[in-house]
Amino acid sequence: MLLNEANYLIRLLFDWCNVVPKKAVTGTDPAELDEDEYKAGRVIGMLERTIILLLIYFTGDFGSVGFVLAAKGLIRLRQLRDRQFSEYILIGTLASVLCALVGALFLLWINRA
Repeated sequence: MLLNEANYLIRLLFDWCNVVPKKAVTGTDPAELDEDEYKAGRVIGMLERTIILLLIYFTGDFGSVGFVLAAKGLIRLRQLRDRQFSEYILIGTLASVLCALVGALFLLWINRA
């Protein structure tokens, strides 16, 4: 559920917020959807959710989530200067982390019951 189905939820959120990665505007042509960024974001999100779920489920250390987010932020630091791209990254990251947290907490709850 956290790998593929969460991607659909996050894409619905992007559509609702009208935020998608765009290619740089060239000349008078409007910016178009950057399919490569969308595909990369999908894979990064799946890895991010998996790492967060495993960290919380096996260690119970919620602080380790900050490490994952900081690593992602450092890698994307230069790209975050573009306002639309930074909104895309922030919305996607927060939604992805929320999905992973809910999944991990659900698994922990099931195991305690």
